[in-house]
Amino acid sequence: MGKIKTLVVHHTATPTSWTVAKIRQLHLDQGWKDVGYHYLIRLDEDQEARIYMGRPQDGDNYLSSLEWGAHVYGHNATSLGISTVGNWSGKAMNPAIERVLIQHLVKLCFKMELTPKDIKGHREMKGASTECPGLLVDMDRLRGLVDEQYKAVKRLLGRKKKCQKSKKPTGS
Repeated sequence: MGKIKTLVVHHTATPTSWTVAKIRQLHLDQGWKDVGYHYLIRLDEDQEARIYMGRPQDGDNYLSSLEWGAHVYGHNATSLGISTVGNWSGKAMNPAIERVLIQHLVKLCFKMELTPKDIKGHREMKGASTECPGLLVDMDRLRGLVDEQYKAVKRLLGRKKKCQKSKKPTGS
């Protein structure tokens, strides 16, 4: 098992209309055992962005060899792949997709005991030679937006703990 050290952001480099099933089939046709990503975020027909489960993952911060993704050569044992459906090299990421991506990255940081510094674009990974997650995706900006929400949640969680400690038991 490998401890998750990195959350890797991708784009599928496909039209935004592609379904998760179509992307999964593309990966299966390439000889992979499943879709390469752990999560996919796509814009549905109602123009709402939704998160879809890709490759199964236990939910803890370790990956068994059965859960390894196929999204960054040499890093699959210690990273989760989060892909947006679309191609962000020719146009900017859809705001609804970006909003859900940021929220999901914040959630995953807490769940996997990581920080926004542990988020990388595919092109930032050692050995990668790609535009992914798209030339128009500014990873420093994205990490900054995730960091703002991450810190806000941490502050709220800290206040909640303080409130719980300061409550005095009531009773007879």
